[in-house]
Amino acid sequence: MTDTATQPDTLAPQDAAAPPDRFQGGNILTGRVTSLSSQEAELDLGDGAVGVLSCRHYTSGLMIDLTEELNEGDELEAAVLIREDHHKRVVLSRIWARSQRAWQNIIEAESSGEVIEVRVAQAVKGGLAVLIDEVRGFLPMSLLMLSELPSDVAEGLVPVAEEPSVEETPAEEATEEEPSAETSPESPASTQPEARELEKETILEALVGHTIPCKVIEVNQKKSKFIVSHNAAVWARRRETTREVLEGLSQGDTVEGKVVELADFGTFIDIGGVRGLLHRKETAWNHGPDPGKLFDVGDSVTCLIAKINLDKGQALLSLKTGENPVKHVQVGQILKGRVDRLAYSGAIVALDPESSANGESQEAADQAAAGHEASNQATTNQAEEKDQATATEISHKCQLFGYLPVEEMAENTVKQPQRLVVPGDEVTVKVINLDKKKARVDLSIIEAIIPAELLVG
Repeated sequence: MTDTATQPDTLAPQDAAAPPDRFQGGNILTGRVTSLSSQEAELDLGDGAVGVLSCRHYTSGLMIDLTEELNEGDELEAAVLIREDHHKRVVLSRIWARSQRAWQNIIEAESSGEVIEVRVAQAVKGGLAVLIDEVRGFLPMSLLMLSELPSDVAEGLVPVAEEPSVEETPAEEATEEEPSAETSPESPASTQPEARELEKETILEALVGHTIPCKVIEVNQKKSKFIVSHNAAVWARRRETTREVLEGLSQGDTVEGKVVELADFGTFIDIGGVRGLLHRKETAWNHGPDPGKLFDVGDSVTCLIAKINLDKGQALLSLKTGENPVKHVQVGQILKGRVDRLAYSGAIVALDPESSANGESQEAADQAAAGHEASNQATTNQAEEKDQATATEISHKCQLFGYLPVEEMAENTVKQPQRLVVPGDEVTVKVINLDKKKARVDLSIIEAIIPAELLVG
């Protein structure tokens, strides 16, 4: 016969789970301050439990007066350090609690990639010691973007950056005169690395006490180490700003910006904090001119939004407005223009489609012929005295160019176009070939100034 009365006793440990131990070492508790002195504070932890927090466990590296930091009734978090002291109170550490919370935040920041604020504690070799709450980490000098330093620090560093710390000319002369001589410790050449190191130290020291944005890029909690990057945080915020600006724009919008950089392939323009690209081919309907002829850094430019790519954070710009003017150009039409630049076997001419010369009198044609003969005799030195600003203005305004081959510049055989025309020359040309799909316009000076019947003969 089975004794069933003992069965519940054997099952009881399985059914009833043991309550969690609140006072296990490292657990973070929240308590309310009930009594206070300069050296320690007692906290009500609930359920009749009393905790004690001494001033040396309140904040690291400092001995403070707790009566100046806390008031009775304040609530704070602290970690269990010792389960029970001789007064049967739970010994607590605010430093440990803050360290645990900080490590949680650091690990979460690394996994999420979010930007957090760190406080610079000390300038150390190769970078900065930074703090996230009570945890100390490292910001390498190579990951610090000096152009994005706090404004008050940057202003204080301008004299250091601009002041020459060594005299380069004497050092170079000494090297040339005595190439085999050893450089003495006091020579200018030997002080260059020292000067650079001194400047780095000045920058790092100036940042102590400041808070700067960073991203956590490496964490090793076992070794109590983490590394942050200021560069990564700056680029992340730039991408956020770029996306916000681009989301407020639409294709076809007219925007005004400022030229910030010139390149061979185009112009970078700042539009509301975003660098948009005005490609060279978008500055004209064909034969886009050199960006340096159109703009200078700092110029204000009004342009169109040609394309927006939110994923890449790009804004492509254009100066093309309205209908392509090549549609109004016809073969045989005589136009006025200005030589924009020379090509290997010809010249690129900026055209004004509205300045058709078809209805001009023979006297005007004769004047054009005379002007052409005069231009053939112009030298390169005279070309440098041309008004380049005016030529650029016309090129920018009309946004339509034509190609003038060297064999269409003069009846006699000339292989170098610079012997006949130079940038800035005003010319009268005739359209001899036209491809409207490719916006290609071929020009001739000969046919513009010599009657067709004479050319046929």
